[in-house]
Amino acid sequence: MNMTDQGLVFTQKMKEVGYADCSDPSGYPRQLFEGFLEEYSNNKDLFTAADQNGIDPAKCCAALAQLKTIKTIGACNNGPYDVRLFWDMSVEEYEAFLKCCPDDFKHLELISFYESLELIRAEHEWQKTGAYSVRIQGMNRQYHIPLEEEFDEHDFGDTRYIVGLYDGFPIATCRFYETEPGKVILGRLVVLPEYRNRHAGIFVVGAAEEWIRELGYKEIIIDSRIEAVPFYEKAGFVQMSSEVIKSGSFDCIRMNKIL
Repeated sequence: MNMTDQGLVFTQKMKEVGYADCSDPSGYPRQLFEGFLEEYSNNKDLFTAADQNGIDPAKCCAALAQLKTIKTIGACNNGPYDVRLFWDMSVEEYEAFLKCCPDDFKHLELISFYESLELIRAEHEWQKTGAYSVRIQGMNRQYHIPLEEEFDEHDFGDTRYIVGLYDGFPIATCRFYETEPGKVILGRLVVLPEYRNRHAGIFVVGAAEEWIRELGYKEIIIDSRIEAVPFYEKAGFVQMSSEVIKSGSFDCIRMNKIL
C-alpha cells in the first residue's frame, strides 16, 4: 500500500468514526497524517524494528502516523486511537506493533487493549477454569511452582474469582475469600507475561474490589510479594507492618485497604 492509498484509508476511517472535517481528502487531518507518515517512513530504525518484530513496516508507519495525528488534533473518543480498526491488524500484528511503538504513544494505544478486556465474575465452574488456566501458565509454568502449592484449600467452597478475558481468551485472574466477618483476603493475582505492563492487574483488582463492596465486606487484606508493593500502593493499599512473611516461596508484606 503506497502513501496515497494509506491516506485514503485514514480519511475514510476517520469519517467512519465521526470526524466530519475528514470529508475533504485534502483537509487538515489528512495533511497531518501524510506528513507524519513520510516522517516515519524515512526512519530506518523503525523499519528495522518493525521487520524484526514481524510486522509490515508500511503498516507500522501508518499506525504511528495515525496515532500522532490523533494526538495532534486532540481526538475526544476511543475509536480514532484503535490502530486495528484502521489497518486491519491481526492480534499477532497488534502485539508486534506494540513492541516497536515509541513510548510516547504506548498509553494511547492501550485504549484499544482496554476495550477488548472483559472482566467477568467466575460464578460457574467452566468460568473458573479460566482462572486456573492463567495460574497454571503464569505461576506453575513460569515460576515452576508445584501445582499442589499453587492450588490450595482455598480453591474450593465460597472462594470467588475474577477472570480477565482478552478477545475471549483468559489472560488475568485473582481470587478472594472471607477470613472473618467483614474481611477478605485477595490473592493469586496473575497476569500472563505477554499481557503485563498494560495495567490489566489494576483492572482485575478493581473488579474484585467492586464485587467485595457489593458483598458488604469492609476490609481487604493482601500478602503482596515485596516487588509488587508499589503496584498495590497505586491501587490504594497500605502496608500493615514492615514484617516480611512467607507465602509459599515468596517473601511478602501484608497490606490492607479499608472500604
